[in-house]
Amino acid sequence: MAGSEFLVKPLLRPMVIVRLEGDRLGSHNVVALVDSGADHILVSPWIAQDIGVTPDPNRSIMSRIGGDTRPVRFADVRVILAPPDVEIDAGGFDRDRSYEWDAQVGFFTSWASPPWSVVLGQIGFFDRFTVTMNRESQALAITAVEDFDDRYPQPPRTAALPPTRRPRLLPP
Repeated sequence: MAGSEFLVKPLLRPMVIVRLEGDRLGSHNVVALVDSGADHILVSPWIAQDIGVTPDPNRSIMSRIGGDTRPVRFADVRVILAPPDVEIDAGGFDRDRSYEWDAQVGFFTSWASPPWSVVLGQIGFFDRFTVTMNRESQALAITAVEDFDDRYPQPPRTAALPPTRRPRLLPP
């Protein structure tokens, strides 16, 4: 669109490198989109095969992503967030410098051409970290979940706002 700020400065597409582990460790690093709009950690179907998990048909939902509603089945897997200096094609990485956790991960039953192999959403990712994104600097910072409380020990009260309105930003 003419006059759009996105023509001047690109959108922020916050990405990290992860590996997923089921019955076996995945064979390679995967680029994951950090997406606050996603409800869950969502993953392409080929990764389930790669890591040796069978998503449970009894644990399924319909998820809207990529312009369509798609069936998603969940499996319990280990998610490994690579250190920030790891390159996508670097192969292995130092797991002593990574962060690992178990999560319920949603695997698409089919998604022919996903723009992202892994999407890190609110349940399973944002509830484990404080995630700070800044479009101006095109930067992403992932810190301990307690970091938010350390930065904002007394979040602003919302009592003065109408009951249906929530604050969009906290003061610096």
